[in-house]
Amino acid sequence: MLASLYLRAAITRRNFCLAVAFAVYGLCAVAFLAINMPPFQNPDEPAHALRADQISEGGLVAQRVTSAGQAYAGGMADPAIVQAFAPYDSLRFHPDIKVTRNDGLPIVSWSDRRSFEAFPNTALYPPQFYLPAAAAIWIGRISGLAVTHTLTLARLMTGTAALIVGTIAIAFADAAAPWIFMILTLPMSLSLMASDSEDALLISFSALAMALYIQTFRTPSADRPKLLLTLGVVLGLIFMARPPLAGAFVLPLTIANAKWRWRVAASAICVVLVLGWSIIVSRTSMVNFGTVVGADPSRQMAFILSHPLAALSVLYHSISQQFRGLLGEFIGKLGWLDTVLPIWYYKVATCMLLVAALASMCGSKGWKIGGLGYALIILGLAVSVCGIFMIEYMSWTAPGAPLIQGVQGRYFLTIALTAAALLPAFGAGWTRIGNCLTALVAIFPVVSLAVVMHTVILRYYLN
Repeated sequence: MLASLYLRAAITRRNFCLAVAFAVYGLCAVAFLAINMPPFQNPDEPAHALRADQISEGGLVAQRVTSAGQAYAGGMADPAIVQAFAPYDSLRFHPDIKVTRNDGLPIVSWSDRRSFEAFPNTALYPPQFYLPAAAAIWIGRISGLAVTHTLTLARLMTGTAALIVGTIAIAFADAAAPWIFMILTLPMSLSLMASDSEDALLISFSALAMALYIQTFRTPSADRPKLLLTLGVVLGLIFMARPPLAGAFVLPLTIANAKWRWRVAASAICVVLVLGWSIIVSRTSMVNFGTVVGADPSRQMAFILSHPLAALSVLYHSISQQFRGLLGEFIGKLGWLDTVLPIWYYKVATCMLLVAALASMCGSKGWKIGGLGYALIILGLAVSVCGIFMIEYMSWTAPGAPLIQGVQGRYFLTIALTAAALLPAFGAGWTRIGNCLTALVAIFPVVSLAVVMHTVILRYYLN
């Protein structure tokens, strides 16, 4: 009874409306993109499908094999996935090539064969965020669906799971709800949710982590340790999937109204999970898959150690020169980052991000972190940003190159969600201005949906 009263009190009318709006917008977007985006046209979708197939048959950890002196990471999977992907491979990076509903593409069914398939870029990922896609593949097999139809089912199931988690997060996000709503309704976020990628649940769980963080300040003291430990587990699951984000392990430490032993325990859970999974993949499935672009982690590390100032210069110039392109990808470049939205939309969406930030800043300040806490959060965010660049510098950039390659805007969606902890710090109570700004944020996805639908149909189906 007390728990239900607390839950009802924790959801404001504004957040309830935003949560419902997100569920409606999200269902429309996921349904449209899951059905109308041609098969395997989301980033690395074939590799994600192979990893999900491996997990569906109990292969929680990928494998590393060596053939002819070359190391490969992957696992036993159905070669039908590769066969089904082949007819759609030509669509990537070729906007002039279109697909029609009756173009005679072969219908590839699931087979009973298993062969070692290489998917080094997804072999490192833990299984938890692939579970909906793995369940869809299992259903597709036993029901006799074609591989491409199973992919659509995997997109729908993954998207639905991500929408449920995201809706809960917005409902309990207190003053940070407008910002989290805006990030989750960006075309990039919604397109990832409508895919078989682990990024779908990674993004929504990042939003959930922020809701848990905020509610830890509001929950009764007797229940605070449970919520803190739950936050530590959720953050740990996120960091397992994206180790560079582990700079945010400081979040539990900034919850000033909780005892230190529980704060340290929550942060320790994060560290243990990410270190444990990192050790597992380093021994079982980690390979240098950046050799195709000349990457060599050992030589790159030697360069950094011998030229630390030069490496810092590369980091600075990479961030400054790639910022605008990464912002565009952060907002939304669909497909294999080859489907660009109208230029005016990027400008409007950037303004709306500022509006969402202001709306959250105007919200009631429901938690007190303190100066040291804010400093720790800012430091954690900076470490995460630099960590993303550095991991790509090591794994996807030739040694001594002047710019870091391989960084994509979607990698920063989770960091932007974590930044929600800082936004209400300047708020002075919810005002009419804040309500008006939130209304703008709530309406903007209508524009986003129209733009995304028009762009996808034009890019893939109309000459």
